[in-house]
Order: sequence, then structure tokens, then C-alpha cells
Amino acid sequence: MRGGKKEERIFVIDLIRFFLAIGILFHHYFGYFWVDPAGLGTKPRFRNGIVLVEIFLILSGYFTVRHFRKLKLKKTESTIDGRFKIAIEYTIKKFKAFLPYVLVALLVGIAYGLISDGFTAKNIVAQLEVFPQEMTLNSGYMNTFERLYHVPPLWYLSLSFIVFPVFCVFATFNKKPYLRNWLLFMALTIYYTTFWHGDFVGVEGIIRVLAGLLFGLLLYDFVEYFKTKKLKTWMRVGLQILEVLFVAYIGWKLTFRGDTLRPVTKTSDFFNIVLFSWFGLAFILSRQDFAHKINLRIAPLLGKLSLPIFLLHLPIENLIHYYLQDLIGFKWCLVFSVIISIIASAVVCFVVELIAKKVNDNIKVKKKNIKKSKEIR
Repeated sequence: MRGGKKEERIFVIDLIRFFLAIGILFHHYFGYFWVDPAGLGTKPRFRNGIVLVEIFLILSGYFTVRHFRKLKLKKTESTIDGRFKIAIEYTIKKFKAFLPYVLVALLVGIAYGLISDGFTAKNIVAQLEVFPQEMTLNSGYMNTFERLYHVPPLWYLSLSFIVFPVFCVFATFNKKPYLRNWLLFMALTIYYTTFWHGDFVGVEGIIRVLAGLLFGLLLYDFVEYFKTKKLKTWMRVGLQILEVLFVAYIGWKLTFRGDTLRPVTKTSDFFNIVLFSWFGLAFILSRQDFAHKINLRIAPLLGKLSLPIFLLHLPIENLIHYYLQDLIGFKWCLVFSVIISIIASAVVCFVVELIAKKVNDNIKVKKKNIKKSKEIR
């Protein structure tokens, strides 16, 4: 099994990941802590943030398919058993890298639970009861929200861990039957406009994760097709204008005052946001627009922060709201939540990468010493 040529990084995608994580932070803060100040029935200014998770899923599906489509499988790996073996190995490798961030987020969540409910023996046992399930990423299929007590956003990784091996096997098949893609697109359209309700536990949550990943598969095939097209400058300008309009529409739907916070005001709003995001990502990833040329050296760092922000923000929000809500109010608590989530995520990223580097260096030294000892013998 050999990998293909590594593509040049698109910095805008890293920025998108970062702002998606910040958007989900906003969604949770307004969802959990908003209080109508005048008692007039006014709704939060930020709504529909639940849709941002779907964009994460689409990106995850895209990059997973890209990884497997570029592999050159050996004969033994081309069988169903071989493909499952590759898929499981890739899944374990990928999700093992997430566990340090999961651990930190869970410890912060447990700390908040002990602070808010008291440091009693009974409460300590209650806080630690579901820790093994959360840490091993197998709590997302439970049918009770309490199973994700410490870090509710963990459902995303938990359900993805269940779905991922099957999706990876699907991604190893590099044929592109266009009929299949059209049928898949129609099925996803029906799902998002009819059956989607933002579920994040049980079978409904699993279907939601799989649908997002499959949309990523369609994105990959469309991007590869679109890359082959030679567009004139005025066409590229048109694509850029479309991207700006898509961003404006999505921003309006996320911030305009609506009648409800969750689910979205209209199912069509949700699907439009997903679809416009899908096309915007296609224009960027195909390198047919001008946005992909943006070169910000800080972008990869911000992209790395997206996962720890996603996992850490809610426990941090809970702690800040618990201690500071009465002192500084809703808006400043939100500002502090953003700042502290970013700083904490940067520190966690730095520490995790530093430890990982030392561990890898030690493994290399040990392997080198073993090789030398064998040569001496």
C-alpha cells in the first residue's frame, strides 16, 4: 500500500475549520445560557449553529476519500477482508490521535461537575461512572443524553468512530459511477429535507454522521471532475462572487433573529446552508477560485485548534458562566469563553505535540539500538 503525491495545503480550509469550531461555541453558548433580558420573548441572535457540524462531517468525508483514492492497493489488500483491515487500521490510527484531547476535555468537564455539585464521595463516583465509556469513544450510541454528561460534543467523535471503518471501506473503491453519485445525492437531499432533526444519539445519530461523510464523498468526486475544467478569468471571478454570496447567506441564516433556536426555523434553511457550503468548498478545493491562493502562515495552527476548541469549549463555557455570569454578564462571559477556549486549546495542542514528538523520538532510538545490537550479533 503506497500513498500518492501530497497536495499543496489550502490555507482557507484551515481557517474554515477554525471558524466552524468558534461558530459551534457560539451555538452552544446561546443555546444553553441565553436568557431573555426583558421577558418579551426575544430569541438569541445566533441560531442554526447545529448545521456547522455537518460541514465538519463533509470535510472529514472529503479528506478521508482523498486519502484512500490515492492509495495503490496490493492484491492482498484489494479483497473485502483486506479493505476492512486497512480501514480499521486507519480508523484506530486517526482516532488514537484524538484521545489526548478527549482526556483533557473530560477532566475539565469532571472538574466542573465536582465544582457545581460538590466534592462528595457520591458525586465523585457519579462523575466517574461514565468516564470509561466517554474515554473509549463508545458513549455516542447510547439513547440518553446523560451518557455524554461531561463533554456533550463528544457525540461527534463517538458516532464517527462507529461509522468510520465502514465508510473507509466504501472509500477504498476508486471507481466513480456517476449514476451512483446522482442516486446518492437524491437520497441525501430527501434525508436532509425530510428526515433530518439534528439527532446526536442512537441510530438517528449514526445515520446523520454517515450522511455527512457521504456528502464528503460526493464532494471529492465533484472536485476531481471540476479540476479538469479550464475556466477563464471572468468565470473565476464569478465563482468568487458566488462564494461571497454563499457566505453572506449562511451568515444571515446563522445570526438573524428567528422564532426558534433548534431545530432550524425551516428545514429548507438547513439544507440550503449545507448545499451552499458544499459548493463553496468545491470551488476552493478544486482551486478554481481565488480564495485558495490566500497564504496565511497562521492558518495551519488555527486549523489544528478546531478539534480541541470543539471538545473543550463547553466545559470551559460552563465554568465561566458558573463563576462570572452574575459579575460581568452574558456578553462578556461569551467573549471570555472564546478567548480562554482558544488559549487553552493552543496550550493543549502544544503539550500533546511535544509529548508525541518525545515518544516518537524515543521509539526511533530504541529501534535503532535494537538494529545495532542485531548487527553486532
